[in-house]
Amino acid sequence: MLLAIAMAVTGQNKKVAVWETKCSDNSITPFQSTMVRGGMETAVANASGYTGYDRASFDAIIKEHNFQRSGAVKDSDIRRLGEMAGVQYIIVPEALASGDDFYIIVKMLDVETGEYGAAYDALCGSSAIEIKKACSELGVKLFGGGSGNTYTSTSQTNSSQSQSANGHEYVDLGLPSGTLWATCNVGASKPEGYGSYFAWGETKPQSSNTYNWNTYKYANGTTRDDPKLTKYCSQSKYGDNGFTDDLTTLQSGDDPATANWGSGWRTPSKSQWDELKSNTVNQWTTKNGVAGRLFTSKKNGQSVFLPAAGGRWDSELHGAGSYGNYWMRSLGTDYPDYPGLAWYLIFNSDYCGMSNGDRDNGFSVRPVRQK
Repeated sequence: MLLAIAMAVTGQNKKVAVWETKCSDNSITPFQSTMVRGGMETAVANASGYTGYDRASFDAIIKEHNFQRSGAVKDSDIRRLGEMAGVQYIIVPEALASGDDFYIIVKMLDVETGEYGAAYDALCGSSAIEIKKACSELGVKLFGGGSGNTYTSTSQTNSSQSQSANGHEYVDLGLPSGTLWATCNVGASKPEGYGSYFAWGETKPQSSNTYNWNTYKYANGTTRDDPKLTKYCSQSKYGDNGFTDDLTTLQSGDDPATANWGSGWRTPSKSQWDELKSNTVNQWTTKNGVAGRLFTSKKNGQSVFLPAAGGRWDSELHGAGSYGNYWMRSLGTDYPDYPGLAWYLIFNSDYCGMSNGDRDNGFSVRPVRQK
């Protein structure tokens, strides 16, 4: 339930403590961190039906019990501290800075249930005045039930700005190329769903859930050094019986986005992933308990969430909850003497970048389309 509803039902003031501002990449200054926390404390003080818990007392409990203040602090530890302090809710603010852009997420932890009842985000400038204003607006959304992007909704964006094509929702992030990003992975029905895993150039998951050169559709070999490729090969020594076709980009018939979602949808190119990274602020976070990265547009504040779905090779799923691996539609170029590679995006809690991966791996696909 929204906190405002809970307050109305009980008719009693709820005690709220504010956690120290978390920053996953150390991009904000101590002053900015204090501004965010102070802004949310002010929001609590101005909220009807809520009472702020004294910061000095709360910090004393943290120090006394030697709890980690920020970074990768566990929700279970935050909840324990809330129980010790006798508060009903804890605001957990997070912030990231990129140039003149400042991104804030505030989440409200229900100490009794251990779950986040609501969460809102804001993209603002990095000045003290703009941070203070953003915190005030976030406070109104948390305590007054204002409109915003909540982590319990079915879409990362406001419903008035989300659209669909062929039955699949997408987000307009205001990117220069006009690329529209899907809100879900292929095979998933919600943004935090892992979805299906595809070897590069295959349109269906492996029925055996085994991903290696023995099961890869376009190879008659069994090793990465001698794959005997039957498609997407530019070097005869790696092709089956000297085969080459000089194809370096997925054809529509081999694109899992097109094959599963229909015309207009494609697996992103490397340039489209580069554009996404350059024009958004991305942050490691959770959505409905699922870890991943949230990419928020610097232009219009809209966002897409990519879950850390891990990847499949051989018969095991590796790194789910810790890593995200997302195919691009182009072959890898960093290692020209090895043709069994394709570009993909890889991220974890500390890193987000491009790499070359074995085509036989089972990775996620997040489709795109053009305006």
